[in-house]
Amino acid sequence: MKNIIAIAALAATLSLAGCGISPDQGAKTLAAMGMTDIKIGGYAWFGCSEDDTFRSNFTAIGQNGQPVSGVLCGGMFKGVTVRFD
Repeated sequence: MKNIIAIAALAATLSLAGCGISPDQGAKTLAAMGMTDIKIGGYAWFGCSEDDTFRSNFTAIGQNGQPVSGVLCGGMFKGVTVRFD
């Protein structure tokens, strides 16, 4: 029984690896904030609320010309939240 629970937990964790923000959706959100040279990374394990199912790292150049980085957070029925490092 313990093996079944462990396998189910591992499968659930691995399935989250594909739950990132789509690069297009993330880039549009950041571009709307005036950012340029946007690079969307992979899944972000930390930085979002426990209610967020989509989490992706990003780097960009902000409106003032300085580099910025952070996490894009989102869920199935809500928009994208930008959280800066």
